[in-house]
Amino acid sequence: MVYLEDFDEFQDAAQKLFTERPRNTRFEVKYRHSDAKLVVKVTDDKVCLKYRTDQQSDAKRVDKLTQLFMLWMCTSEVGGDHPLPMEIEAPPAAAVPESTQQQQKKKKNRKG
Repeated sequence: MVYLEDFDEFQDAAQKLFTERPRNTRFEVKYRHSDAKLVVKVTDDKVCLKYRTDQQSDAKRVDKLTQLFMLWMCTSEVGGDHPLPMEIEAPPAAAVPESTQQQQKKKKNRKG
């Protein structure tokens, strides 16, 4: 178990670990209220990387890393020539299927 002090170093090591063994890598975020600490753990059962912080600014970076991990789990390529961006954009409203929009309108009509 390795605690990394620098978040950028932790993020690079976590991406490398996920790239090497994507099916076995797990990502865990834990908040310990008693210590007011946020602990992020990435492991593949052979290598365990941990990052611990009590800074709110680091919590935002952990949130972005969580979003990246979700994207990495859904895509076939991680990093490579086209690394994933740190900024995640929300899908446009037009991306919602028309049937979903119709269902939402029906729910509104029932209530009102």
